[in-house]
Amino acid sequence: MVELDKAFFHFYKSLQITEPENHEYAAKILFVISFLKGRQNDTKNAKAFKDDLMKKAIIILTTLALITLAGLYMKEQHDRKIETQEAKKEELYSLAKKRMNDFIETNYKDIQSIEYTNDYEINPMGGISINGYLNGNKDKKIWGIYDKANDEVGVFTVDATEKPECEDKVCEY
Repeated sequence: MVELDKAFFHFYKSLQITEPENHEYAAKILFVISFLKGRQNDTKNAKAFKDDLMKKAIIILTTLALITLAGLYMKEQHDRKIETQEAKKEELYSLAKKRMNDFIETNYKDIQSIEYTNDYEINPMGGISINGYLNGNKDKKIWGIYDKANDEVGVFTVDATEKPECEDKVCEY
């Protein structure tokens, strides 16, 4: 930078300008030299700016990639958790139907078939409420709550005739 200033000073001095039109010529040369001098600084600054910009772009892209990967991982974990919960619900529903079948067949007479609707509800305490009907007749409704903790049908409504030995108490099933 200093060398360019010295070169300009020596060049201007060597011109020995005496005519007015030469002053315009010298001004133009001065403008060109100062422009080139500024461009030299701009080139260094532009390179540094470009390097800084590239570093920032790499940091931003890396951060976005990490956030995306973390989001995908979390979604995968969430989906797996939901899938496991659904499998447990289906398993509990199957167990409840089996235990309800055992309960009804043990305690009631004239049962040929038991069908269940899929509108079951799992309560916060772990029990499951199931609905259905008997012998293909949708008017003969059944409803019960299976308590998994005690492995029994706790509360129930069955539209059928009880067996004589199970009228006073619930028979073991």
